Amino acid sequence: RTVDIRWRTRRAVSGLVRQMGDRTANTSRVSISSTDFDPMRLFIGIELPDGLRNNVAAVASRVREDIARVAPDAQVRWVPPSNLHITVWFLGEVREPRVEPLVGALTPPLDARSFTLRIGGGGAFPPTGAPRAIWLGLASGREGLIAVHEQLRGRLVPLGFSPEARPYSPHLTVARVKEARPPD
Repeated sequence: RTVDIRWRTRRAVSGLVRQMGDRTANTSRVSISSTDFDPMRLFIGIELPDGLRNNVAAVASRVREDIARVAPDAQVRWVPPSNLHITVWFLGEVREPRVEPLVGALTPPLDARSFTLRIGGGGAFPPTGAPRAIWLGLASGREGLIAVHEQLRGRLVPLGFSPEARPYSPHLTVARVKEARPPD
């Protein structure tokens, strides 16, 4: 189940995303996505423009080939290109009665300046020990996403949605590692 909130203003979340300066989207969209009906596993994320999504998928494919070469027995689940996004706020398990107030809090546009997202760098979480996630970083746009996250804090904390204990670190998860087995 997916509940979409679309904003038609220049100063809204997805409208902040510009693909390499080519264009700025006029329609903004924050998706509240869930995998179950009650409770729903929800997050607020930024969808990638098609061109950027395709570029990220190509980079992820090269990373996949590299991992297959150096760790052929690793059990890795790759994120399908259609599901690539940047999570701005993970809400967790949310029951149906909390969805309406959440949608109400997210409906007004955010007061955020436009910024450009550029993908650059990458790594694995956690930074030490066995990896659990493989991610691509942002070469630019981090500050803008952090500002959006902070604005969401003002809307979500009063509804009982706490931010994660660690600081927000914008990134694109391209794979989840079930088990990493380096060659013997």
